[in-house]
Amino acid sequence: MAIRTSYSARGATRMTSSATVDGATSTSTNSTAYSTQTGSGEGGNAGMGVQVAGTATGVGNDTLAAASVSVEGTSGGSARSISASATFNAASETQPGGSGVAYTGSAIAFSGSADRLMRTDFASEHSFSDSSGSRYEANSRSSLYAFDRGGRREAERDQDRAQRDADREAGRDDGPEVNGHADLDGNVVIFDVKAVAYGDDNFVGVDLMALTVDDHLSTVDTIVTVNLG
Repeated sequence: MAIRTSYSARGATRMTSSATVDGATSTSTNSTAYSTQTGSGEGGNAGMGVQVAGTATGVGNDTLAAASVSVEGTSGGSARSISASATFNAASETQPGGSGVAYTGSAIAFSGSADRLMRTDFASEHSFSDSSGSRYEANSRSSLYAFDRGGRREAERDQDRAQRDADREAGRDDGPEVNGHADLDGNVVIFDVKAVAYGDDNFVGVDLMALTVDDHLSTVDTIVTVNLG
């Protein structure tokens, strides 16, 4: 679907620094990138859906890969809304002379119609090395919110909103905390995925793969799909 953009912004920074203390040199590199888009899509009753995809991989002696995804969709009558967020973290520590990598990526694809749509994407990487070894960190975050009122009457929206609030309270679960900056010890994968759709004729699907290899690797990949009829 073509998005009629009312506002968009992009930016990126990169900085590298080094220091020498008592004959030992340490080097640090930081880079960030972000984008924001707001607008709307073609109105009507075509439904809406999102697909959230992301990956996190750490390669080294001690590694961490963490994924946190949350998607919630609601539909009633002809009104629909979807909120989605994804955070992927990776970290790696290596001994002197070793090689390491920390990589993350995330994206949210939207389909259907929306009166209002907002999406943001953020990515950062950090590396540090000195005589004791190297540490690498990466972080990717994406979020999206879409709403289509579909010409519904206010009384119908109030009734459905009250029912959705009751459903959420009955099934609320905060889940475990995912911390991409934890101290590294071994090779660890952490994931927290929530996907729910309130209403009729909806679809929720989750695909997830996680793998660790002692002293070498942590990786996690996930795809979450929510479609509202």
